[in-house]
Amino acid sequence: MAWLSPLVPLVDAEEVTQLQRLAMVADCANGVGAALDPEQFVFMNTDTTVHLHRMPTGNDFALRARGSIGPDGIGVTAADIFDRQGFIGTVAQTLLVQRRA
Repeated sequence: MAWLSPLVPLVDAEEVTQLQRLAMVADCANGVGAALDPEQFVFMNTDTTVHLHRMPTGNDFALRARGSIGPDGIGVTAADIFDRQGFIGTVAQTLLVQRRA
């Protein structure tokens, strides 16, 4: 589990909305839930799906993530998403994993 807050804008010179902040954090789920050592393996999330039960509030969000990878290098990361008020939704990412050369 990790609490994250984006430090840079999504688009230069534009205000970042809370939903955009959440999307930036949700994209980090595969790193938070890494099932293998990232120094030995490369993880590429080929898609990301976010399901929200309510709109996010605040600037920082938590991901409680877990990864699972099959012997063929295909896997998934699933994460629960929280803001300071509690649970707000889930994120799922399909993974392609390869050993670093």
